[in-house]
Amino acid sequence: MIKNILLVTSFLIVFSCSSNSLSSENNEETAVKVNSSEQEYIQLQVKMHQVYTLLKAFNAGAISQEEYDKLKKELI
Repeated sequence: MIKNILLVTSFLIVFSCSSNSLSSENNEETAVKVNSSEQEYIQLQVKMHQVYTLLKAFNAGAISQEEYDKLKKELI
């Protein structure tokens, strides 16, 4: 009776460990996809902020139209 319980318990442990390793690989792939889309969003926000800062500098007269256009093209 004890042997049967140990056998069943060992099977449960082995099968539960193998299924967790498969699901963790899928979780890692999902995390990479989520992180890459979040990273793209952050980069877009940074670019928008930089363009807005250029616009403020242009409106304040700190840079000329040519400089503004050149720097804006470099950012985008």
